[in-house]
Amino acid sequence: MKTRSILLSVSFFFLSSCIFTKPSLDKDYIPYQELEFGTIYRSFDVFRSIYFYEHSTLNKALGNKSPISLYIFNTDEDSGLRLTMRYVGSNWLYVKYITVLNSSGEKVTWYFDESKMKRDVNNGSVFETYDNRFPKNIYDSLKEVLEGGGIQMRLYGDDGYKEYTIPPDETKGLIEIIDFYETPLFER
Repeated sequence: MKTRSILLSVSFFFLSSCIFTKPSLDKDYIPYQELEFGTIYRSFDVFRSIYFYEHSTLNKALGNKSPISLYIFNTDEDSGLRLTMRYVGSNWLYVKYITVLNSSGEKVTWYFDESKMKRDVNNGSVFETYDNRFPKNIYDSLKEVLEGGGIQMRLYGDDGYKEYTIPPDETKGLIEIIDFYETPLFER
C-alpha cells in the first residue's frame, strides 16, 4: 500500500508540474491576431483542453533575448497570464526575485514562488527556469514601468545578480500581451 501511495504522489507531482508545458511556437502555433507590434499566436492542446497564446516578439524560438516572457493560458475553468523566466550562466544565482526599471527610475519588483523554480546543469552551464501564474496585482504596475521605456531588469539571487536590457520590441510585446489578455479580444 505504501508503494502505491508514493507512486500516486510522484504521478500527481509529475502531472501538476507538466500541465502548463507550452507547445513550440515554430511548429504548433497558428497566427491568431495581428497587433501593432507583432502577432498573437494560438495553439490548442487537445489532450489537456488548454489554449495557449503567445506574442511573436516574446518567443525564444523567434529570437527573444530577454530572460522573461509572458503568455496566456485558457481552459474551460480558468485563464491567466503566466510568466516564464530563464537564467543561463556559468554560476548559480539561486534566483529569488526580479526588479524591472525604466529610464525614469520607476520600478516594480516581484518574488518568485521558489517551489516552482527548476534548476539544472547541462554542458557546463547552469539553468534556472520558472513558469508560473503571473500575479494579477502586478499587471498594471509592470505595464506602467514598461511604458516608460529604456527597460533594465535585474534577477536577484542568493549568489548575486544578473542585469539585462530589454529590447524595445520585446518591451512592446510584453505590453501588448497584457493588453490583449485584459480586453474583449481575448476569448475566455
